Amino acid sequence: MWNCDVKAGDSVVEVGAGSGALTIALAQAVGPNGRVVTYDLLKESIDVARRNLADAGLESRVQFKRGDARDGVEERDVDAFLVDIPDPWAVVKPGSDALRPCGHFASYSPNVEQLNRTVQALRAGTFVEIRSIEVIEREIVAQESGTRPAFAPLGHTGYLTFGRKVLDTF
Repeated sequence: MWNCDVKAGDSVVEVGAGSGALTIALAQAVGPNGRVVTYDLLKESIDVARRNLADAGLESRVQFKRGDARDGVEERDVDAFLVDIPDPWAVVKPGSDALRPCGHFASYSPNVEQLNRTVQALRAGTFVEIRSIEVIEREIVAQESGTRPAFAPLGHTGYLTFGRKVLDTF
């Protein structure tokens, strides 16, 4: 959602439903007049996501599809296309086909090799404003003598990659 301008009334495709945590946030953001379509390969993931959306009272805003988005998606003219699968570069073309002009593509990658391949795929297509950021989780130690970052290794790091679809990059 972040950096994708998802707002009330938008149409969003999510690839990789997982537990539905992002799906819940998307369903809240698009509001009652928007729609979220989420794809996942695993029936178990869809079942968990569906239960979590129902518990949040948002299931009516989401359409669940079991399938491989790498083979393409039916949706067109969507405002945002968000991806959390091991090979996000493989859905750049289906994402481009689904997005409206100026629509947003976003992906999460746990390693830089995935980020690099995704950026290459975005650059090969008609995407601009391509950027990636690292998201780092690091414990902070607060003591009477002062507050500082923990010296222990990082707890988690990941990468977000964004692009905006245009009709031609010239």
